[in-house]
Amino acid sequence: MKNFLLLSALFGLFTVSVPCALAQTGIVPVSAKSFKVSNFDEKSGYRDWEIIGDEAKYVSDDKILVDNMRLNIFDGSEKGNVDYEISSKVADVFPRTKSAGGDGMLYAKGQAFNLEGKTWLWQSDGKTVKVYNGIKILFNDSPEKTDKGAVITSKEGSFCHAGGENKFSFFGKVKMRGADADIDCEKLSVCADKKSRESGRKKAKKIEASGNAKIVWKNEQDALADNILLTPQTETAVLTGNAELTDIKSSTKLFGDKITLNKPAKKIESFCGKKQAKASLTKKDGETPLVVDIYADKISMDASGKNAMFDFSGNVKMLSDNAVVNCANMTAEAADTENSADGEKKTLSFVRGKGGVSVKKDGQTATAQNFEYSAKTGKLTLENKATLKDPGRGVSVAGDYVVLYRNDNRAEVFCRGKKQVVVKIAQKPNAGTYKGKNFSQAVIKADRLTATRNLEKTVFDFSGNVSIASQDAAVLCNKMTVLAKNDGKNKGQIEKIEAFGDIKLKGKNYSATAQWAKIYPKAEINDDQKGGNRTFTELLTDPEKPQMRPTVVLPPLKGIGLNPDANQQAKETTITSDTQALVEGKKDRYFFLDNVVVLSGETKATCQKIEAVMGGKDSIEKITATGDVKIQQGQKTATAGRADIFPQEETVTLSENPSVVDAESNTTARGYRMIYRKGRQGVSIEGDGATQRPTIVLPPIGGKVGQ
Repeated sequence: MKNFLLLSALFGLFTVSVPCALAQTGIVPVSAKSFKVSNFDEKSGYRDWEIIGDEAKYVSDDKILVDNMRLNIFDGSEKGNVDYEISSKVADVFPRTKSAGGDGMLYAKGQAFNLEGKTWLWQSDGKTVKVYNGIKILFNDSPEKTDKGAVITSKEGSFCHAGGENKFSFFGKVKMRGADADIDCEKLSVCADKKSRESGRKKAKKIEASGNAKIVWKNEQDALADNILLTPQTETAVLTGNAELTDIKSSTKLFGDKITLNKPAKKIESFCGKKQAKASLTKKDGETPLVVDIYADKISMDASGKNAMFDFSGNVKMLSDNAVVNCANMTAEAADTENSADGEKKTLSFVRGKGGVSVKKDGQTATAQNFEYSAKTGKLTLENKATLKDPGRGVSVAGDYVVLYRNDNRAEVFCRGKKQVVVKIAQKPNAGTYKGKNFSQAVIKADRLTATRNLEKTVFDFSGNVSIASQDAAVLCNKMTVLAKNDGKNKGQIEKIEAFGDIKLKGKNYSATAQWAKIYPKAEINDDQKGGNRTFTELLTDPEKPQMRPTVVLPPLKGIGLNPDANQQAKETTITSDTQALVEGKKDRYFFLDNVVVLSGETKATCQKIEAVMGGKDSIEKITATGDVKIQQGQKTATAGRADIFPQEETVTLSENPSVVDAESNTTARGYRMIYRKGRQGVSIEGDGATQRPTIVLPPIGGKVGQ
């Protein structure tokens, strides 16, 4: 049975202390109390380290489980002073490799630091402690203040106590928090001289941080770099690789391949390659500070006055709020804000530029000869031949002035004198109307434009002498709102147009006037015509101007049969109603609702509803009128519940209790259905075959009415 083993065989140069009775036998049982193992340096013979435990349990030849383990690391002197104390509630001691470890908490204490972590391994040969599951170390400010000082935490770390230095290494989301500086990075190492008389962080010879390294010297500077090297004893720092440093007190930001900082001398130097000069100014967005970066061939700063003035010349580029501004020359001012406290850093107040100005942001490009930006209002004003292009929405705008408001994604465009703002919006052809895949443009002109937008839509508000010309219609009005939708293919489709005040519309087969109109260029319409998306126009009565109802002018009705000589000189058909709708397609269709009045030459008709279907160019194929229909043509007056008018055949069919009164002949005709055909110079009156028979009321004969 292998329940016992000789400790001398297991530990080699170790010395082992066990209860006296067991020690006399030279063997150790499976469990022993008051466990202690010591190791001595081979060269000096002085005690190197010792492991002490309340109880030791044999697991195998390679492993002993020790409860309440204490590991003392000695300074290698004849006196045998303890340099560090390492403890863990439960530890695995590995005799063959002279190492120890465990999954529980580890605590280490030295003259200038306290360390703790979980899942650890101590190796005698490398004189190293490794922690795999969260490490934390406190560098004491002084021997008396062991609970205060710089604190470093990370996912993993190690502590090497070989030679005359202590080296601490940290990996994964490293954070160092100190009295005067904080560091965040992915990797950090601290080298400290064991014999240094300094305390805390200053005991360190150097501190190296790498991997997205960031350091903040509280209330003084903060910096970013690929690598940061600190020398605490001289209070100097070297930043390399994409280095950025902000001096908080002067509100200055430096960029370079290498930046050096000498804190006692208050000297900062930046070293770059062939990059442009760069200045970073701070502006306030409410309570949030934002940074504006300006590059140029030459930068001059004048702080002799109350405010700091900057001059930029040669290939100037400004980056702010995801916008890029380019121009030939630029000036800027940094000033105190309205509520600035004494000593508070200055912030950007305005920027002006001239010469080939271009502004790019969120896929938009604006150009002009001059610009001015106000940091307080977030307003960017472009002047002199200003343009704004949004390829993602297929929109371009031109005017003398383009004003962009950063805070609410709004733009204003206007002109001097009699010039007008010009807006062009790309359009797809309507289904069933135009063939081919080419895009056309809607061109809108107005005295002034205000536009607001988000990721999906842009809303244009035009005012003053508004006109729009597109593939579908031409419109004149006092005010117009256009809603354009981004289709994701670099074309902005007009989704809706709403016009107000003295509206004049001109389409393929019609013209119209109204005080209020809604146009949907790409409406989904389900009818007997193939092709889904077509233009739908709705003309409405303005509630504030009820007397000015919408009117549509269509081609003439010609002679529709009631009077052979009527409408020969008619040139158009005018239809007025409370509400009107126009649907364009292969055959345009027009709908008129409520209090409809039709005028065409000598023909006048009234009803409650009309549907008109267009034929070829400048012709009406059919008109269907319903609801209290009344048609007057010459001396004849027809009434019915329904009238179907076929202008090309010059025929009208009356149904639903129709009657026709001829004032000239003093006759009245009634029937189930009545058909007037001008071409045949005839009329037919039909009955329903039951109760409603054709009837004609003639003038009286001999004083009596004859039928």
